[in-house]
Amino acid sequence: MAQLFLYALALSLRTGIWLRNFVCGWFDEKDYFEFRPADVILKIGKVERSEMRKYIPQF
Repeated sequence: MAQLFLYALALSLRTGIWLRNFVCGWFDEKDYFEFRPADVILKIGKVERSEMRKYIPQF
């Protein structure tokens, strides 16, 4: 999910398309999942700084 978020963010910055217009999705053998990257940013905005490490990908 973190990798898809970063791809969407990079595409948004490169193309000028708003991040809220993106929907990321992935699938496995039996299920399909999707999320909106803009929702991830909104949720992070409501989290205290000490809790942000849970949501920020570690490289």
